[in-house]
Amino acid sequence: MAARRVEVQRVPRDESAARWRKAVERLESMNLLMEAGSLDAALVEAIHASIAAADAFTIHHLGKQCASERHEDAARLVERVTTVQGSAEAARHLARLLDKKGTIEYSGRYPRPDEAEGFCEHARRFVEFVRKNLK
Repeated sequence: MAARRVEVQRVPRDESAARWRKAVERLESMNLLMEAGSLDAALVEAIHASIAAADAFTIHHLGKQCASERHEDAARLVERVTTVQGSAEAARHLARLLDKKGTIEYSGRYPRPDEAEGFCEHARRFVEFVRKNLK
């Protein structure tokens, strides 16, 4: 990702735990919605789980969260956590998830089951990366 200014706000590092809890709850909700066949709602939860996980990660490591109106800037902030191996790759993964946000939330298109499962798996992987790196 090209370097660009990202609007951030300072957040006490101990707030990372609350953001992480939100990420976990959203991911659990995503899984329940997938099981129930509510694919569109599951994808919305996948996006929000990923955003909450990104916030937990950057607050934990940088004491900052993305304050930009552009959700893709959250991926740029994740990439700036240079003390964690794999952050750049995780940031690209998050950027791909966030790139679909508008289509998922605001289009009339309904996802196919295989698309929904693939997207949710990407969210699971990103959240798992964050989990491993909140220590």
